[in-house]
Amino acid sequence: MTILPQLRDALVHARPRRRRRPFFVGLLATGGLAVTGAALAATGVLQLPPVGDPVEPTRVERNPERGVGVPTDQAGRLLALRVPDPAGGPPWGLRIVDTTRGMQCLQAGRVVGDQLGVLGQDGIAGDDGRFHPLPPATRSGWVTQCQLPDANGRFFIAIDKLSYASGDADPRERACREPSNRDPDKPRCPTADARRIAFGLLGPEASTVTFADGSTQVPTEGDGAYLHVSADGTEQGEVVIGGGPVPGLPVSAVKRIDYRDGTHCPTAGQRTPSCMPKGYVEPAPVPSSKSLRRNVSVKTARDGKATWIKVRFRAPASITDAGHEYRLLGQVPDSADKRCRGVVMYVPSNRNIARGDTVKLEGIVPDDCQGRLVVSVVLAATTERNDGGKLIGRVTRPIAP
Repeated sequence: MTILPQLRDALVHARPRRRRRPFFVGLLATGGLAVTGAALAATGVLQLPPVGDPVEPTRVERNPERGVGVPTDQAGRLLALRVPDPAGGPPWGLRIVDTTRGMQCLQAGRVVGDQLGVLGQDGIAGDDGRFHPLPPATRSGWVTQCQLPDANGRFFIAIDKLSYASGDADPRERACREPSNRDPDKPRCPTADARRIAFGLLGPEASTVTFADGSTQVPTEGDGAYLHVSADGTEQGEVVIGGGPVPGLPVSAVKRIDYRDGTHCPTAGQRTPSCMPKGYVEPAPVPSSKSLRRNVSVKTARDGKATWIKVRFRAPASITDAGHEYRLLGQVPDSADKRCRGVVMYVPSNRNIARGDTVKLEGIVPDDCQGRLVVSVVLAATTERNDGGKLIGRVTRPIAP
């Protein structure tokens, strides 16, 4: 799985495609939470749901040496930040999870006591109306976002997305479908339960965050964590993931960030819609060295119209975290198609590798890119551009129709 270079490109803006099997789904309403909200409004005392069994997360990384890794602490770090839900009930909060591959993951959910979790409603935990603790987990995606540190070991990330009142769980495991999905086998998630949540880490320089509804929030000290929950995101399924918030987008909940030095974002006349992380220091690229060069073995194989490229080489340097990777790159520089002259095959190693290990990488060349294929293997910092890195070896192969 490719880790998004969020800190360099600042923004990934995606509208989930409509498909028969839903990628994002939400929750059905239950009476239990409606009563909870009513009780809170009537008495001023927070009525908490009973606590059920923990929900074991799925589709997460299980190998400590691959992908984003696994949690280094089975408790994680629950931040003190608490935000009420529009319908009442337990507040929302954030948890930071450090991983075995040097990354940080940010989880959002409902909080009861000192535990972050989800509410048992609308397809979650059999709709039992209970609060279910969610163990710390690692997954680089649109549900639990993970990020690499900058050169000073600080983490910056911003997420703005559609969610639902139960808490932020994997929507593919829920029993209803979001507005952009048309799966006839599932009922549509109720409008009343749709939430737009915006959260992230702005670093120690941020002093105040102003949201689209006019409210403000002081980020947590050190991490610069912020969290906003609203009920106005029913039809806005866009997911925005970046190194900083994107006030220029209509769906963005964050509209302004003020910093301790008196500056703010956006500034008057700012052309870019995003706020680049203030204080972020780009990690150093891999230094050039002749000692990195190795012989690269390349094999090609046809499978229908597809051409598979398989390479093998001995690793000239070890990789001990997610900050670096070996990459298999392919391009057809003499192609009449401009797209084929760029990088058309990109395969990261995405795991820990010891020096001297045999590394095997496989990729596919697009059917319409024919001619002289240049296969390169490089060692790169993960935050470098996909066509960056220092050369390990290069081989050419003809690609025929």
